[in-house]
Amino acid sequence: MGGIAVQPGGVVQAELKNGKYVFQSPGRVGPVRHDEDWGWPTITLKPNAETLETGAYVAIAYEVGAHTELGRCAAAHKPIFAGPPDSDSMALVVARPRTPSADIAYIVPINTYHAYNSMGGGCYYGDPIHRTQPQTKVSLLRSGGGLGAQLGEPTDPYDPRSPRQQFTHWDSKFIRWLRAEGIACDFYTDHDLHCGTDLRLENYRCMLSVGHHEYWSTEMRERAAKFIAQGGNLAIFSGNTCFRPIDFGDAPIDGDYAVMNRLGEKWPGHDESRLIGLSLVMAAASTAYGSACAADGSSASAKRSASRCVRRTIGSSRAPVSPTGRPSARRTVWSATKWMACRPCRTVSSRSRIRSGSRAGTWGAWAQWAYLDLPPHNRTAGPA
Repeated sequence: MGGIAVQPGGVVQAELKNGKYVFQSPGRVGPVRHDEDWGWPTITLKPNAETLETGAYVAIAYEVGAHTELGRCAAAHKPIFAGPPDSDSMALVVARPRTPSADIAYIVPINTYHAYNSMGGGCYYGDPIHRTQPQTKVSLLRSGGGLGAQLGEPTDPYDPRSPRQQFTHWDSKFIRWLRAEGIACDFYTDHDLHCGTDLRLENYRCMLSVGHHEYWSTEMRERAAKFIAQGGNLAIFSGNTCFRPIDFGDAPIDGDYAVMNRLGEKWPGHDESRLIGLSLVMAAASTAYGSACAADGSSASAKRSASRCVRRTIGSSRAPVSPTGRPSARRTVWSATKWMACRPCRTVSSRSRIRSGSRAGTWGAWAQWAYLDLPPHNRTAGPA
């Protein structure tokens, strides 16, 4: 890192000692609401332009002088698992590229992370463990946006180490798998897709949606739809994708987003199938999510299918042909999810049936395949 700048805020004290910032908690403080700015210090990372790559990073805070396993591993730069209780001391940092450096734009679904985080006494769902009630407004300026959240979710039997609705559970597995497959990505968040300034989808061949990409703004949806209409590709390894609408209050499009409002149970007058060709309600009422199947699932065939999917989708260099014989301006939308039935995973491929929202198999994965293979120049592993 090139350096760190800290802007003090709230009751947490920040002091520079021997070239390092030391944060001091005031001890007991009053409760902070789920829909308020928690007023913590703002930490600005100043990366070394020569070394830092686009990707998803984790910032770790540990007690100075404390002889904890987390502190020892962090100080020694050893591998750390971002699960409870250590993840309570971590923050997710997504580094955008300075200029496009890959063919794929990976969108980290931070809207969903905040939607399920009941830190401060509420989120979009009732939390039976912490006894909070469903709310329609949450703050984006609080803990738990990807790591260290307070959740009322049951344990996932396929991965009991990491809690659901967190970066470790969904995205980290898939990113690790992308690196192993040599598939390079540039990393962005939902907010970049909403704003459309730092992320310009026309600079990419494929947008990648992973894990649990549920909450979208109208602007996010419109930008993705325009990208597809102009010949872009969309690869979806996510459940509940674009299922529920949100907005960011009265924040300007290029401003800082402080709150997120849930606008309803579904999109008014239509559903997500108009964008992705699939509907949770119509075709996938009970699903586990594609990232677990593709990245860390027990089925080797599922991993191979996912690899072929991403490579073919990115490698698509021609538009599909319509029934009239004319090339269609709309390129491929590829979606995959694994049903919860505990049976051997088998892959069913379809183009027309899935786009119409019908069910394309009894169990396993349903998918819409793209075309061609990934060109050789895209097989080089990139930052992730």
